Amino acid sequence: MKNKQIIKSDKESCDVNTGKYGIIILAAGNSIRLGKDKQMLRVQGETLLKRSSKKALAAKPDQVVVVLGEKAHLHQKELQGLDLSIALNSGSSEGIASSIRIGIDHLQSLYPAIEYAIIMLCDQPYVTSGHLKGLIDLQYQSKAKIVASFYGGQKGVPALFHRSCFPRLMELKGNSGAKQLFADFEGLETLALSKGEVDIDTMEDYLNLIDRLGV
Repeated sequence: MKNKQIIKSDKESCDVNTGKYGIIILAAGNSIRLGKDKQMLRVQGETLLKRSSKKALAAKPDQVVVVLGEKAHLHQKELQGLDLSIALNSGSSEGIASSIRIGIDHLQSLYPAIEYAIIMLCDQPYVTSGHLKGLIDLQYQSKAKIVASFYGGQKGVPALFHRSCFPRLMELKGNSGAKQLFADFEGLETLALSKGEVDIDTMEDYLNLIDRLGV
C-alpha cells in the first residue's frame, strides 16, 4: 500500500453530499482468543466469511471490499464467484486499525468517486442486508456524516462514514476501531440493530450461537 498524506479532519470540515456507497468487511483477524479459524466457522450452512460477504452484496452497494490477513490463501477460496474485491493485510497482527486503513485505501483506489463506506465485521451473525440498506437509507434521509448501529446501549459497527471522515480512519492505530470517531463528529445518527452485540470471540460464544441458529 502506498503511503498517503494524512490530512487532519474536524467537525467543521465534514461536508455531506449524496453519492456512491462501498462496504468494507474486516476479516483479517487471527482469532487468538478463539483458537480456531473464526472466518471459516459455519453458521446455518455457511462460513462466517461467506455469510457476511453475501449479506454485504445483497445490500447492493457500489463496491464490496473484504480485508483478509495471514490465512488469505485459504479464505480467498471461500469467496470465489462472489462479485467483490479482496485487500490483503500482511500486518494484521498490529490490530484492527491496520485493516481499516487498508480497506479504505483499497476502496478509494478501486472507486475514486466513492462517497461513503460502511465498515463491518465478519463475526456479527445478526447483521442483515436489510440493516446495511437501512444505514444507507438513513444517511440519505438525514445527510448524516456518520450513521452507526445501536445495540447493547451503545453505538457500534456496522457504521457508515462519509469520505471526509476517511482521513481520520486512516490515522487509527493498533486496536483502535472506527468507534473512535463517534464522539468527534457532529450530526451522527444511529440505527437499532437487534442482537448486534452478539459476536464470536470465544468457543463459548460460537457454541451458544449454533445452539440457537444451527451449524
